Amino acid sequence: MRIGYLMQAGSPRMATRPFSGPATHVRGVCDELKRLGHQVRIVARFDRQVLYSDDGRTFQPDAGFRGSGLQGLVPFDSLGFAFACRRLLRGFDLFYERMGWLGFGGSMASAWLRVPLIMEVNGDHVWERGMYGQATGGMALAAYTAATGLALRRAGHVVASGTAWRSRAIERFRLEAERVSVVHNGTCLVDLLSREDLRCFAAAAGDGPVRIAYVGGFYPWHGVGVLLRASRRLVDLGCPVELALMGSGPGLPDARGLAAQLGLGKRVAFTGPLPPGEYGPKLAASDIGAAPYCGTVEFTGLKLMDYKAAGLAIVASGRDGRPEVIRDGVTGIIVGPGDEDALVQALLRLAQDRDLRRALGRCARMEAEQLHSWRHTAAAIEAIMKRVLAAARPP
Repeated sequence: MRIGYLMQAGSPRMATRPFSGPATHVRGVCDELKRLGHQVRIVARFDRQVLYSDDGRTFQPDAGFRGSGLQGLVPFDSLGFAFACRRLLRGFDLFYERMGWLGFGGSMASAWLRVPLIMEVNGDHVWERGMYGQATGGMALAAYTAATGLALRRAGHVVASGTAWRSRAIERFRLEAERVSVVHNGTCLVDLLSREDLRCFAAAAGDGPVRIAYVGGFYPWHGVGVLLRASRRLVDLGCPVELALMGSGPGLPDARGLAAQLGLGKRVAFTGPLPPGEYGPKLAASDIGAAPYCGTVEFTGLKLMDYKAAGLAIVASGRDGRPEVIRDGVTGIIVGPGDEDALVQALLRLAQDRDLRRALGRCARMEAEQLHSWRHTAAAIEAIMKRVLAAARPP
């Protein structure tokens, strides 16, 4: 199968190390689709130019793309991207588009070339823009809803990376539920780390600090402040803990300041962003993985798959059966979002019960091996692609 992987709006920086979560997702899916025998060409719009790549590493400009003074106006951005796709992807079998803010060029190219299109929903753009101080309403919201909804309804299928994103997309864009499937993110740590590397499978460790790890962004909805305050309370309760906070974001300076204010001192290590080859071993040497999301409707992030692959006992925010990738009491403990008291109690319970945290970590790792490699993610997407292609072919 010849697959065009499209990113018109909000394209992640594919060549900037360490890679962001979205870039990790794109690379993981594309690499595994190629290992399944497919040809994949990425076509993406960066900095008012269209670039393409056949290996996901090196990108070259579309020689036929010509910018104009009308760039930045949504209809012309989409039209230019559609023309680029028509040039670069003629003869391809299927388009797979990572949905961005007001980008419908992929849908136009799909119609022109009569190539089936699958669209992927990885978030709620209206909510995200609001969290970044770019609240959208009025005519702008109406235009986004109408244009994006039309593109999604024209697609052969829609893939969502979480159940909450699926529900939001169905409700906002009036999609038929049977045309929207959930395919979770994967993790490369299943392959990078073996069971022998993991603390939960090692011989029982002696007394010492309990190591809590966090990997991800420093944004308000990630709840790093809640985790720091909970850690201070654990120390006050006589529980020896150490924190490794790995990642970056606009909230990083505030997190450093809060750690100092709380007197956590050497108990907290801020590593900055790290590639998987560096943060993976740090997770493997830890005991607990924390995902204290708050202020969001989706609780299934990349970090949960990483924690599971590293064999960590996980404490994750969630509600109403989510995050569905964590089985409460089996592969982790789920607490209410933003509930500092519940977070303290869950962390304290795990810190005081080594056998429990090792049992949760082992179950999490074994489940990651069965469900959460990027191979599993790509295989699920491939199955949807085959169904869409079969439905598009004339009888």
